[in-house]
Amino acid sequence: MMNRALLGLLLVCAFTSIGGEKKSSANETQANERPNIVFIFSDDHALRAIGAYGSGLNETPNIDRIAKEGALFTRSYCTNSICCPSRASILTGKHSHKNGVTRNGSPWTSDQFVFTRALSRSGYQTAVIGKWHLRGWPTNEFDHWKLLAGAGGQGHYYNPEFQCMDGSTEQIEGYSTDVITDQSIAWMKKQHTAGQPFMMMCQFKAPHIHRIPPPRHMDICDGRDVPEPDTLFDDYQGRTHYAETCWMRLFGMQEHILNITPPAGQYDMNQREFQFLGRMTQAQRDAFHRSYDPENDEYRRLRAAGKLEGRPLDRYKYQRFLKDYLGCVAAIDDNVGRILNWLDEQGLSENTIVVYSSDQGFFTGEHGWNDKRWMYEETVSMPLMMRWPGKIKPNMNVRAMVQNIDYAPTFLDIAGVPIPKEVQGRSMVPLFEGETPKDWRDSIYYHYYMDGAYNLPRFEGVRTERYKLINYYFPEQDWELFDLEKDPHELRSVHANPDYAKIRDAMKRNLERLRKQYDVAEPEAAPADGLSEEKTGINARDTSYQRESRLPDLAQPIIDTEPDPLSDGIEVGRLEDAGCDAHTMQRLAQQIAEGDFGDIDSLLVASSGRLVLESYFRRGRADFPHYQMSITKSLTALALGRAIEGGFIDDLDAPVVDYLKNVDHSKLATGTAQITVADCLNMHSGIRVSDERAQAARRRPGGLKGQMQAEMILASTAPITAASKTYKYQGADPSLVMQVVEAVVPGTAEDFIRREIFDRLGISDYTWQLDVSGLPKAAAGSSLRSRDMLKLGMVIADGGRWNGEQLWNEQFINKAVSPLYTNKVGHTYGHFWWGSDAKIGTEIHRCISARGAGGQFIFILPSLDLIVVVTSHNKNQAMRKPFEILEDHILPAFHSTS
Repeated sequence: MMNRALLGLLLVCAFTSIGGEKKSSANETQANERPNIVFIFSDDHALRAIGAYGSGLNETPNIDRIAKEGALFTRSYCTNSICCPSRASILTGKHSHKNGVTRNGSPWTSDQFVFTRALSRSGYQTAVIGKWHLRGWPTNEFDHWKLLAGAGGQGHYYNPEFQCMDGSTEQIEGYSTDVITDQSIAWMKKQHTAGQPFMMMCQFKAPHIHRIPPPRHMDICDGRDVPEPDTLFDDYQGRTHYAETCWMRLFGMQEHILNITPPAGQYDMNQREFQFLGRMTQAQRDAFHRSYDPENDEYRRLRAAGKLEGRPLDRYKYQRFLKDYLGCVAAIDDNVGRILNWLDEQGLSENTIVVYSSDQGFFTGEHGWNDKRWMYEETVSMPLMMRWPGKIKPNMNVRAMVQNIDYAPTFLDIAGVPIPKEVQGRSMVPLFEGETPKDWRDSIYYHYYMDGAYNLPRFEGVRTERYKLINYYFPEQDWELFDLEKDPHELRSVHANPDYAKIRDAMKRNLERLRKQYDVAEPEAAPADGLSEEKTGINARDTSYQRESRLPDLAQPIIDTEPDPLSDGIEVGRLEDAGCDAHTMQRLAQQIAEGDFGDIDSLLVASSGRLVLESYFRRGRADFPHYQMSITKSLTALALGRAIEGGFIDDLDAPVVDYLKNVDHSKLATGTAQITVADCLNMHSGIRVSDERAQAARRRPGGLKGQMQAEMILASTAPITAASKTYKYQGADPSLVMQVVEAVVPGTAEDFIRREIFDRLGISDYTWQLDVSGLPKAAAGSSLRSRDMLKLGMVIADGGRWNGEQLWNEQFINKAVSPLYTNKVGHTYGHFWWGSDAKIGTEIHRCISARGAGGQFIFILPSLDLIVVVTSHNKNQAMRKPFEILEDHILPAFHSTS
């Protein structure tokens, strides 16, 4: 059993200044008594691909050796199943919201507590070699580091470059996993010679995508098929819609990711898809082609003959994916064996704790997926095994629930270093004695923040021994509850099952308890109102706000209750004649000026067709266009409406591709030919383009001019099915609508919009940025003066008429503002125009609106004959202040005399 008394003695005697800047002497008496720590860490290693966990896929004798000679943790979980957050939790012992790394790419704050720094200050030599993947290189977290560089922090499998502590880079010939092990053993050898205890973090890239095994394992699965998981062809029924609409199905993997390449000499190694081959030496490349070319030739032959389509193709892709994955795992196992053998040869095994783990689990075909992120068992589960001769009994199975926040306190406890109070995990050392302490956790908390990537939502959850509750709270809330005993594959949520009502309520109380324990703010579902952050997708980013951001604030607000007539088609009147509580309205304007509603730039109110209040604040100017953000979508709908009025398009139910004659249909994703113009106008195209594919598309050689943008959107999406055509607020749909306008109108869409909308409405002072296609940006990118925004509201309010002329078909306008889709908070969506209910006491008034991030609004209330325009440069929740201005102030003021 663990000698806890010895650890206590070490705590008292070994160190005099834990946490201070001065490092303890390596010659202290206790230094040699403390164990070395070798932490071997891989990336995306699924439990299903480890022999010790009962793998039926492959053998991992060296990794298994750690478990046989020590402990296998069978309930090991991560707190956030994505690379950077998991690594940060391991280093700090804290959940993502506390260490600041909630997403890949989040800044890494090195001045917080890091367990390796604490070990270093207590006399250990510390190092990390291999994959780092946190943002920014280490500063003072380690005594030594040598880290993979390139590929966005992922590094490369062949002949990898390393970033060194002195600022130099070094490329080392060989296979990444082998090279990292070489470097790790070389560093440990130096520390052993010096007689100092060491902490080595040996961190492999494998088996992360793009998976390329070493030559010795390229043919590891030849002659056999890898078993398929039971859920490979999941129908996604019985769970939230998020499962079906996420983008991580392995069946959509691109050929080069599966190492399906042209034969040797028949490709350009400078082309992005084949740059991995260009990194290889000639000998390495020859080995690749000897192994892969015969199978790739057969693949092309079967495809050309039409014998590899549909489900047979899906099964083929699964085999290719898994065989490369397992080849990479085999190389990991080789090198774990090298490290264990080196420790044996040096006589260090008895006084070294060896730990093997990975940053999270991975879907190896389960549910048809090949990534992580979810809280489902395959990815929330982390492999973990530890060997410490004399302290951990051989062949021990630890069933206690542990998480990656427990690693840091465990390493500190092993070394006799005090555990800071800020650490949220617990030392696992008590578990080494073979029993679980009575006060050990009986549930784990999980929180994934990286919404949008792979079209996943943001969610949190709790898992107990038998049940799992998941709260999908962003962008729209939904729940799942699984009975893991009856449904181990998590195929049928029982959240709505009345038989589980008591369990559901208890799990929600458990979730609340864990939030309090870990100091997590209760998450809020995103208001489904079109103001949330929108991914760029295959579009140019909207920068229209930058021009206005340079404007100085007005010296004094302008509050005009008797606006000037400007011969711009807008009739004006006096606020006091508008039949409203003028005092309330003037007080509102003063409150806006005083900053009670954040950074509001303008407020205009029109009653009974007359502008009666025109006010400007901060950056607001009567003669300066204000950025519109997503009101641009509403403008795009009006552009299509003018094309209909001109007879250039007459069928909104026709497929988009019918209008795009320059698109190569053979390159489009499955089902995209059924996406109609009406689908796009209502954000129901079903298009789901991952961040990675969007980035790849934007880097396309030759650009995305003209209909190439549409082709890339339709080629990059996940397959479109009837079930996937659900509402998603995004830039792809309006971009396709703009492509249709460009295709059908005479001249260009840009000229058509100027001539048929702006000229006819007397709008001359505006800007509308161009997209990567060269067309006007359809999702965001326009700027209008506030009075011109009012004109758009007046057109909608008058059924498409402007100054008596029917510019838009009334039927089209009615459709545009009708509730074609209603979200969970009661907001409706038509053709890029919103609808909601505005309440005044017990009365409900229908409100039509165009909305843009930052707080841009055109509110139209037909029952009160009222139009309100607001512009602002607010952020976060303050963007929604105009709702408060409308309902709590303007409507009561006008309703009182209506």
